[in-house]
Amino acid sequence: MPLSNYLFVGGLRVDILLWVVGVLIVAATVVLLWWQRREHKKLKRELDLMDGLNKRNVEFEMVLKTMKLSTWKVDVQSQTLTVVSDFRASNSYAPLPETSASDFFRHILPKDVGRVQEALRQMISGEQEEQYVEYQIMAPGEDQPYWSETYAMVGKHDAAGNPLEIIGVSRRIDEQKRIENELTSALRKAEESDRLKSAFLANISHEIRTPLNAIVGFSDVLPMVEDESERHHLVELIQENNGKLLRMINDLVNISKLESGGHPPTMEDFDLNLLLKEVAGRHRRQNKKDVKIIVERPEPTFVIHSDRMRVNEILEQYMLNALKFTEHGVVVLGYRRLPDNKARIWVHDTGKGIPESQIGHIFEHFVKLDQFVPGTGLGLPLCRTIAQSIEAKLGVSSEEGKGSTFWLDMPGVQTEKDAQPHVVAIGRAAVFSPNSVEKDAAIMDAVCRDLRHRGLQVDFFDEDRIEQLPDASIYITMGRRRRVTEMLAEKEREHCIVINSSAAVQLCGKRSLLESKLREAGIPMPTKDISNGACWLKRGDAHVQSAEDILFVESEDQREQALRAFHDRGIQDIVESPHVEGDLVKFYGVMGTVFFHVSYPGDGGQSKLGHERYNGKPHHYAFSQEQLKELAERAAAVCGLTVYGGDAIVRPDGSLVLIDFNDWPSFSSCRKDAGQAIATCVIFKRGQSDV
Repeated sequence: MPLSNYLFVGGLRVDILLWVVGVLIVAATVVLLWWQRREHKKLKRELDLMDGLNKRNVEFEMVLKTMKLSTWKVDVQSQTLTVVSDFRASNSYAPLPETSASDFFRHILPKDVGRVQEALRQMISGEQEEQYVEYQIMAPGEDQPYWSETYAMVGKHDAAGNPLEIIGVSRRIDEQKRIENELTSALRKAEESDRLKSAFLANISHEIRTPLNAIVGFSDVLPMVEDESERHHLVELIQENNGKLLRMINDLVNISKLESGGHPPTMEDFDLNLLLKEVAGRHRRQNKKDVKIIVERPEPTFVIHSDRMRVNEILEQYMLNALKFTEHGVVVLGYRRLPDNKARIWVHDTGKGIPESQIGHIFEHFVKLDQFVPGTGLGLPLCRTIAQSIEAKLGVSSEEGKGSTFWLDMPGVQTEKDAQPHVVAIGRAAVFSPNSVEKDAAIMDAVCRDLRHRGLQVDFFDEDRIEQLPDASIYITMGRRRRVTEMLAEKEREHCIVINSSAAVQLCGKRSLLESKLREAGIPMPTKDISNGACWLKRGDAHVQSAEDILFVESEDQREQALRAFHDRGIQDIVESPHVEGDLVKFYGVMGTVFFHVSYPGDGGQSKLGHERYNGKPHHYAFSQEQLKELAERAAAVCGLTVYGGDAIVRPDGSLVLIDFNDWPSFSSCRKDAGQAIATCVIFKRGQSDV
C-alpha cells in the first residue's frame, strides 16, 4: 500500500491513535461499572441497616407502650431533664424539655426527695454507673400522689471518663404498691391472727375445762347426796355448766359454718317485738345480778324480713356481753325505724364500757379485752359474720366507765301495706274436741280477733258446715275431717298457704305412723316393751275423739279387756307403750316464732281426759326447757306442723321423753300469747301468695 494512504497526526498514525483511545474508553467504562456496582452494594447494605434500625425502633416503641414506660435523659453539664418518649397514664407528670432537676424535685414527696437527689448525685460524680429508686410524685392538677420507679445509667462519658449524659426509664407502680400493701397487711393480720389463735387455744382450754370439771365433779357427788333440795341444787349447777359448755361449742361450730359459706340464711318475716320479748324474758330468768332488763318496743307490730334465728343469735350475744360486764344498773333492748325500710336494733348497758383504743378491735376474732372475765372471744366475731350473711351492719359506741351500746342495722323492714292477706279460718268439729269444744273455739277466736285487730280480712267457717272453700291467700285450720283436709290439699297445690298443712294433720291422726317417724328421727319416745306392768293403749287409726280412745292398764287382764273394747268398736290399729314415771309437762309452740310455753297440768288442775292423774303431783324435776323446745321443734319439722303441742315426761334425772304430739292444741294455759304468735305467723308466712 502506498505510504500516501496513511494519515499521520503528530507523527503517529491516526488508526493506532483511535485504537488507543478506544481501549482507554473501554477501560474507563469497566472501572466506572465496577465502581457503580460497589456503591450499589454499599447503598443496599446501608438501606438494609436502616430498615433493621426502623424495625428495632418499632419494636422498641412497642415495648415502651406495652410496659407503659417513659424514657428520659439528663444533661450533666446543665443538669436539665428531657423526656424522650412517654407512654404512661395521661395524668402522670411529664416535665417540659430541658427542665431543671431542681424543678423536677419539687414534685417529689418530701419523704422521698432526699433519696432521689442522692442517687442522681452519685451518678453525676461518677460514684455509681447505675441506680434504681422508688418514690412518690405529685402531678400538677392532681390531688393524690402516685408511685413511680426509675432505673438510670450513665449513657455518655467524656475523654476523661466523666459522665456527660444520664439516660433512664420510669414507670408507674401504683398497682404493684397496692398489692404489696395488701400482702403486708395480710401478713400482719395472719401474724396477729396466729398470736390471737394461740391465746384463744390457751384460753378456751381453760374455759372448757372449767364447766367440764364442774359437770364431772357434781355428777360424782350427786349419787351420794340424799337431801332432795341439795340434789336439786346440784342438778341445777350441772345443767348450768352444761349450758355454758354447749354454748362454747355451738359458737365454734356456727362461726365455722358461716365463714365456710355452707349454711345459707333462711329468710322469713317475723315480728321483732315477739323476738325482743323472748330474748329479754330468757335473760330475766337467768339474771342473778342487780341489773334491770328493759325492752323498748315503740310500735305494736314491727315486721322484718330476715333470718330470725340469726338475728336472735346476734341479740343473744349482745345480751350476754352486756350482762357479763354490767354489775348493776340497766340493760335496755330496743329498736327504732330508719329510712329506706331499715331498722336499728340495739342493746345498751350501764357497764364498764370499752376503752376508745379498743373499739376498733372489738369484733375481731379471739379478742378479749378483759382477761379476768370468763369468755372465749368468739361471741362478737360470730355476730359480725352473721351480720354479713344477712346483709346487716353492726357496730358499737361506748364510753369507758359509763356503758356501751351495741347496734345492728337491719334491712327488710315491712310496711303495714306489705302484709294484708285474706285469711280463711276453719274451726274444729266437736267430735274431735272431747271435753275441749269451748277451749278449741276460744283459741281460734283469739287468733281471728288478733288478725282483725291488725286490719286483716278474716272469714270463719266450721268444718262441719263448709261445703266449698272460698278463695284466700292463707288458710288457718283446726279441721280434721278428711273432706276438709282434701280440699285444703288442693289449695296447697295451688300454692296457697295452709296452717297446718293437710298432710301434717292427717299424719297426726295416724298415731302408729307418727310414732314410727318420730323414732326414726331420733326423738326420745317410750320403748315398745310393755312387759313390766302399767302401759297405755291408744287408738292408732284416727285422732282422739273420746276418753275411750286412750286407755291406761296396770295388768295383763286389764290389757286384754282394753284390747277387746277396741276390737268391739271396730278399731284394729292400736298403739301400745309402757307408762313412763316422772313429771308430766305440756308444751305448746308455733314454728317460725319465738313462742314456746311449758306448763304442769298437775299443778293447775287442768285436764282434758283425766289421764294426768296417773303421773301424780309433779316433783318439778330440773330439766332444760331449751332442750324440750329443740325436741318439740324437731318433732314439728318431722310432721310438717306449724302450730303444735304435746306431752312429755321429765324423769328424775332431767331426761325427757315425748309421749304425745298433736296438731293445733287448745293452748288453755297460754291462750293470749299463743293467739298473738299464731296471728303473727299467719300474717308473715311467706310463699307464692299476696302476703
